[in-house]
Amino acid sequence: MISHQSALILHGLEISDLDLRRVHLTNLRGPGRSGRHVCQHVAEPAIGAVTVIGEVQVTPAPRAVVESILSTSYPVAVSVVDAALRARLATTDELLELVRRFGRRHGVRAALRAVAFGDGRAESVGESRMRVLLAVLGLPAPIPQAVITDRSGEFVARVDFLLAEWDVVVEFDGTGKYADRDALVAEKLREDRIRDLGYQVVRATWSDLSTPAAFAARLHRAVNRAGPARHRS
Repeated sequence: MISHQSALILHGLEISDLDLRRVHLTNLRGPGRSGRHVCQHVAEPAIGAVTVIGEVQVTPAPRAVVESILSTSYPVAVSVVDAALRARLATTDELLELVRRFGRRHGVRAALRAVAFGDGRAESVGESRMRVLLAVLGLPAPIPQAVITDRSGEFVARVDFLLAEWDVVVEFDGTGKYADRDALVAEKLREDRIRDLGYQVVRATWSDLSTPAAFAARLHRAVNRAGPARHRS
């Protein structure tokens, strides 16, 4: 049986930060042998059927998701769940039911939290990790992929996150987001239009995820500047 991490890749999921130093496998014929580089799991609960991609037998997508999130950190687990929901490889109910079938195995409680928190509207690993950070900061759940319109109802932008209580927009800038100068200029003009409507815009990068204190301070300053959200008609 192929590793759970490799199965996710073959199923087309974007994954990041999974610990690949030790390969996790499900053995259909017993516990197998585990060592420094390989960890073989008994197929409990039983796997009803395998999936074949090309000529390779892989763990079915929902099972691969659950097996992977059982052995990783909560933020990474959320990014895997988000990607699975976005790709429609599984539903939240399917993942919850499958996690519960693992009983008291280590990681089940965190996996249940990650699945319950999952949201397929997150369009990248960075956005998934940002959702986790915003929750850790104690903020109300943001609206992912929120549509901003002007006062006449004309479309202005679709933003990564909207903190609707304060008219604060959070944009996550991953690497390579702006391929050329024209794209960068267009993004600056787009952001100007958003600010002209009264929104505060806070940009975040990967470094903010690993050192969140400065980001949290910038975000709270934006919230204070924005004040309570205004009704927009």
